[in-house]
Amino acid sequence: LNAMSNDCGVSQTTLTHWLSILEQSYVLFRLTPYYQNFNKRLVKTSKLYFYDTALVCHLLGIDSAEHLTLHSARGALFEGFIITEVMKHFLNQGKRAPVFFWRDYAGLEVDLLIESVNGLTAIEIKSSETYTPDLLKVLKKWSHTSGDAQHRSALVYAGTETLRTDAIDILPWHYIDRYLA
Repeated sequence: LNAMSNDCGVSQTTLTHWLSILEQSYVLFRLTPYYQNFNKRLVKTSKLYFYDTALVCHLLGIDSAEHLTLHSARGALFEGFIITEVMKHFLNQGKRAPVFFWRDYAGLEVDLLIESVNGLTAIEIKSSETYTPDLLKVLKKWSHTSGDAQHRSALVYAGTETLRTDAIDILPWHYIDRYLA
């Protein structure tokens, strides 16, 4: 909030009120960090996401699919889109979305953690249309760091193939609802 208030030239109190209005209007939401300590110092600052990715594209001046494929925010927009779809999956069932992200101070970040009675599901989100094994690096590090044998891991990407390797599900973006079910 401090950095945002400085960038906007308004007080943190005013910014907090504005963000509250945007949250209550379902324009944006805060994804909170998962605080479980795995013997690491953790980042505890929430991340902001817009519910409507098209609105973000408009605000960024992205006016076509071709422009989006070349834009530097493509990965962040794809991540936001997938996280929003997961949020909607739970909200449409009348449930609070048990979703978080996890990041340590060394830079290891899992894009999305879903908490359930069966443990955690770690999801890494990549806008790449082609699967390559190096896309699994974060999930493998997460598995080692968390030490939790009860968790599931998935890579959601912009491609079309469904695979399973190293106990990690590799899913095209449009399979996310089926995976959550």
